[in-house]
Amino acid sequence: MVKLFFTILVLYPTLAFAWPGTVTKIHDGDTITVNSTKIRLWGIDCPEYKQDYGREATEFVRRLLPIGATVEVDDIARDRYGRTVAIISYHGETVQADLLRAGLAWVYERYYKERGDNWPGLEAEAKAARRGLWQDDNPVPPWTWRRMKK
Repeated sequence: MVKLFFTILVLYPTLAFAWPGTVTKIHDGDTITVNSTKIRLWGIDCPEYKQDYGREATEFVRRLLPIGATVEVDDIARDRYGRTVAIISYHGETVQADLLRAGLAWVYERYYKERGDNWPGLEAEAKAARRGLWQDDNPVPPWTWRRMKK
């Protein structure tokens, strides 16, 4: 049994850090609080709140995960601001995949590492269907928008 546990940790290290929690706050499209832990959604980047589609991304997450919703937090890392960076799951889906499908996030290539999902494919589908921010001919990625605002 111990050997199996350590095998799982080696092959799937994030499984050891997954924990259930309750949504207590939605900050913006890619930052929420679960219990008392501020969480940055791993692998995606949503428009900033004051950026085009930023409010839409925030409201989308508020509808998806109302205060009090139960989620599973797959803890990946800590960012430079001390936030937990994680994949958030609910009812067998991830918030990240739903935001990408809706066209309200980019795959954050700088930090995204494939985990057996198809997030780039979901982004491409949303873009082809011109959903969300992909309605604009040249939407500005949030990492570019942040640099322009400095």
